[in-house]
Amino acid sequence: MEPLAGGGMILGLAPGAPVGRQRLELRPGDDLVLYTDGVTEAHRVGDPDQFDGSGLAAVLGGLPPDTGPQETAEALLGAARSRSDGRSPDDAGVVVVRIGHAGATGEVAPAVGCTSTRVGEGKGEAPG
Repeated sequence: MEPLAGGGMILGLAPGAPVGRQRLELRPGDDLVLYTDGVTEAHRVGDPDQFDGSGLAAVLGGLPPDTGPQETAEALLGAARSRSDGRSPDDAGVVVVRIGHAGATGEVAPAVGCTSTRVGEGKGEAPG
């Protein structure tokens, strides 16, 4: 797992808001995992210890190498939801983009998995 440096504003919050940029090279088989703060800030009521980056790393490190992007997204959101006893005060979302292998045309076809939950809901479904 290689976290991206820095951070930035919430996307879509305000037109023209400054956002951080980082360039990285993704190779076939790599995953790009995007998540909201509702995932990393998940915690039990009365316990300030959050799911945070160490929780993400533990879940990702414990998944078999052949885990698909949808299953990866569901595992991360499930672990965060478990950390907050299913009572997160914030929406949570995870998107996993797996970089595919180049086909005969040289184009790379990514695979995408996503899942989300709203405040007060159980397991969410990918938008349709």
